[in-house]
Amino acid sequence: MRQTLLIAVMIGLATLSAMAQTNRRTSTRQAIATAGQTKQLTVQQKIVRPIENIRLERATAKQAFEWWSQITGIPLVISWESMENDGIDREAPVTLKLKRAPAEIVLKLIMQMTSQDVSLIHEITPWYVQVMTKFQANRKTVRRTYDINDLITQIPSFTSAPSFDLSSALEGGGETSGGGTTNIFGGTNEDSDEGTTRRERGEAIADIIRETIEPDIWIANGGLHSSITYFNGMLIVKAPMYVQRQIGPSYGQTNARRRVSITQSRKSNVGGGYERLPPRSRNTSVSGVQSEAGATAVSGKAKN
Repeated sequence: MRQTLLIAVMIGLATLSAMAQTNRRTSTRQAIATAGQTKQLTVQQKIVRPIENIRLERATAKQAFEWWSQITGIPLVISWESMENDGIDREAPVTLKLKRAPAEIVLKLIMQMTSQDVSLIHEITPWYVQVMTKFQANRKTVRRTYDINDLITQIPSFTSAPSFDLSSALEGGGETSGGGTTNIFGGTNEDSDEGTTRRERGEAIADIIRETIEPDIWIANGGLHSSITYFNGMLIVKAPMYVQRQIGPSYGQTNARRRVSITQSRKSNVGGGYERLPPRSRNTSVSGVQSEAGATAVSGKAKN
């Protein structure tokens, strides 16, 4: 009886060992197949692809990051020595079970489980993805220029426009008792100097950025490396890349998108060539519309 029980236990252990080996081989094949499929894709394309059947059971942080790099085919750059100086433990346990999720989401979950106290971020480049602490990222600043002319341009309201009084001019015969000409426009034409200057509005936008996006990193708020300078309708921002992405597309990126948009709009559907844009009509210009509108208003009041 004991021998039979012992044999059954040994068979069960052998079966479990064989199943574990089969699972490991399957995972390895899946990783190799996925790497082969994604070899020709860019890093930006790979990181949005989904990962199937995610199973990490108390793996170390180092093992979890290595698994992610292998399954996605994306080189991962991590300076563990620098991370440990900032309080990150490479042996921290990571447990993650998901059916399907994009690669970038999986990476963020691994970073969250690696450290609850120290924030980790990742930077995507055309060649690799780098994981680092915010302390490390804050020391790696880049400069970008943002065009804010459309945000600081103040449109006049014209609340004190002159009034047109044709009846008083006709009654007076067009002349005053002193021989002068009657002024048919009431009110004043003097420009009001209300509101703020362009520089003041630009500085106000810079203050909003400092208050709402990573307030602790700016030199004006007591930080060490990042700054914002206003100059001639532009914001010159010196900050880490993860902060620049939160601000938005820079001046160069915006111009590039505009050029692409203009090129696509001019591209002809016939023969893949380009068609010449029709010349702008004088009647459709801003000044032409304003002139016609003014003439219509004057003639309408004259008829009344």
